[in-house]
Amino acid sequence: MKEHLLDKGTWLRGLLMLLYGLLYAVAEVVLAAVALFQFGAKLLTGKPNERLLGLGESLSRYAYQVWRFLSFNTEERPYPLGPWPPAPPWEAPEGRRAPARRKGAAPAASGRKRTAKKTTARRRRTSQAPEPQAPAQPEGGEAGGAGGTGPA
Repeated sequence: MKEHLLDKGTWLRGLLMLLYGLLYAVAEVVLAAVALFQFGAKLLTGKPNERLLGLGESLSRYAYQVWRFLSFNTEERPYPLGPWPPAPPWEAPEGRRAPARRKGAAPAASGRKRTAKKTTARRRRTSQAPEPQAPAQPEGGEAGGAGGTGPA
């Protein structure tokens, strides 16, 4: 027990936990301000502010990293002693937000976007294509069969 109390690594982590607790408190205030501003923007313009969407996403990811460190779920140190959280895979390199999908719509498997016009035209073509039909057979059996009078 005495060795655990004298472990410098544990005391260093305790200091880092205090630092990250303070940084989290700042991030929480900023995130709350972003949320309130976004609500106001939605009320006034009908849509959230595009620039603040990225900030809100980034701060949310940072807060998650901090909580993982504080709760001993990871030893990876969050920013400023570690890297800033990476952007999600759907985010464009220049920081623009990906276009919103309709509710319940799944992303295209190939990664390409399809327009509704192309998809609708493709559906029409496939639904209007005539189905190949077998040649008509006489009611009595096979046409052109061995005896021509019916099944053998």
